[in-house]
Amino acid sequence: MDMVAKHDAVYISPDYRLLPEASGTEEILDDIDDFFKWVALSLPGIIRQAYNIEVDLDRIFATGDSAGGYLAIQSGLSFSQTAQLRIRAVVGSFPMLGLRAPFFTQDNNNVIFG
Repeated sequence: MDMVAKHDAVYISPDYRLLPEASGTEEILDDIDDFFKWVALSLPGIIRQAYNIEVDLDRIFATGDSAGGYLAIQSGLSFSQTAQLRIRAVVGSFPMLGLRAPFFTQDNNNVIFG
């Protein structure tokens, strides 16, 4: 948060549906698409009204870890050159990139809270 304050940035942490609640990555990617539509269309007005500052949607940094890292990378690939906003940097910490790996595609019958 020190970096956010130092650079007069706006910090937003979106949430998304996880498997198995979401039926697949398509729904999760739809959540990210909806989030960035909200960022482009609604966020600037909310920030302007609440804080009287303008949001620069041409300098977005996306980051996340695990599934969030995957979504940050997908966001960077999808929204690097759009008309409304531009993701300029992405950091994925331990991103979940092998979605077709057996760990994610097969039931492993692990008991989490026995």
